[in-house]
Amino acid sequence: MIKVDLKNVSLNYPIIGNNNSIRRAFFDKFKKRNIYYNSAIQHVTALKNITFNLKSGDRLGIQGENGAGKSTLLRVIGGIYHPSNGNLIVQGRISSLLDIFFGVNNDATGRENILIRCYLLNLKPHDTYLLSKKVIDFIDIGKFIDLPIKTYSTGMKMRLAFGISVFIKSDILLMDEWLSVGDKEFVEKAERQLLQTIKRTGIFLFASHNEKQLRKLCNKILKLEHGKIISFKEI
Repeated sequence: MIKVDLKNVSLNYPIIGNNNSIRRAFFDKFKKRNIYYNSAIQHVTALKNITFNLKSGDRLGIQGENGAGKSTLLRVIGGIYHPSNGNLIVQGRISSLLDIFFGVNNDATGRENILIRCYLLNLKPHDTYLLSKKVIDFIDIGKFIDLPIKTYSTGMKMRLAFGISVFIKSDILLMDEWLSVGDKEFVEKAERQLLQTIKRTGIFLFASHNEKQLRKLCNKILKLEHGKIISFKEI
């Protein structure tokens, strides 16, 4: 059963002063002048009492201004951050387009990077072969696939990272803003493939400022403000 279930989930970031830093030494001078400086541990509340649940077939659009907590919420669901309070249940394999360069090794070749990702996902040899072939055919970078990616142009790196991410089968897909990778021709091909990936995914969570795109791709909209839910509705 595929699901995402949050109940009263909150996330607090600790901000800890560093007594051995240049910054610390600088502010110590102000203390001697009787100017107040608080070096105690402080916390910033990034998410507060987030509650909602999703099942297979749900496409959730997450909306809000910069700093509202959109990306943070996706990272909590993806397991990058752990909630400070509340309960989080995620059932199903997660695929993330939050940072398509995560785990990419600059010293390894393009082909080796594909194999590394397949190994980390515990894919069987046959599935690894099929995925590798799909990615290599899709990104179409010729002989560069067997060269270290530190020799790639920015466009080729984007193609490789996107190709690896978008072809991985998952139950839950997380995406922060729409991806545009490469030249116009490749962007169109990438968008077609991304739409197919979204279609076959059980649950899709998409954070964006673009309301038109959210309404096009999603059947539910969650709006955040200062880490709190201010509305949650079906569309």
